[in-house]
Amino acid sequence: MCPLFTGNTTIKLKEVDSTNKYLAELAEHTRPADGTVVIAEHQTQGKGQRGAVWQAAPKLNLTFSIIYYPAHFAVSKQFQLTQAISLGVYDFLLTYCKQVKIKWPNDLFVSGKKIGGLLIENTIKGENIVQVIVGIGININQKKFNLPKGSYTSLSLENNANYAMPEVLAAVLSCIERRYLQLINAQYIELKKQYMDALYLYQMPHEYYKYDGIKLNGKIIGINDKGLLLIEDQLKNIHQFANKEIIF
Repeated sequence: MCPLFTGNTTIKLKEVDSTNKYLAELAEHTRPADGTVVIAEHQTQGKGQRGAVWQAAPKLNLTFSIIYYPAHFAVSKQFQLTQAISLGVYDFLLTYCKQVKIKWPNDLFVSGKKIGGLLIENTIKGENIVQVIVGIGININQKKFNLPKGSYTSLSLENNANYAMPEVLAAVLSCIERRYLQLINAQYIELKKQYMDALYLYQMPHEYYKYDGIKLNGKIIGINDKGLLLIEDQLKNIHQFANKEIIF
């Protein structure tokens, strides 16, 4: 299944510091078509949430960004946007792997190991989001990582196979676009339910560490409309956390 408009305009780069940055700078001087994709063989300064570095070997993984212009999309719906795009990548991974989960807010895990993530940067005008740049990294053919052993994986490691980049890119763009259109059509309840169904460690007892290093034993019981993670401790007290305020 091919996307309707996402990727119809694609800019291919050998190397760039950040595809998000490249696309944002491009949008300052012109208006790229809705759904324009910038993809790089190598991204030297790829970023995750709040400045975390995304490490990806050249030519072995998908590192790309998409620009969208949602119409009349309220700032209050920012986390619904995160849900939709995360689910798009989740859908793509499910066609290749089992045990796929979304780790709040927007990392993708397979069998408990990170395989991808995304960074969404919004341009806001008044009370609406008028421009969205979604940066996505997915490990495809990389087999060795300069990171703690067993913490990262790829499609190649999971399936003992190599993948053609144009084919996997077309597949993931189609999945993302389908979820984005669900969002634009205000299917918020369905998106939230499916996001919660895919959520890593949902309703499972686990050890968490607060920003100050204090351990919290509890379980994830939900996410509020602002995207804050809700954890119930052993005494049934409910704690809420923004991104980077809790480690697990």
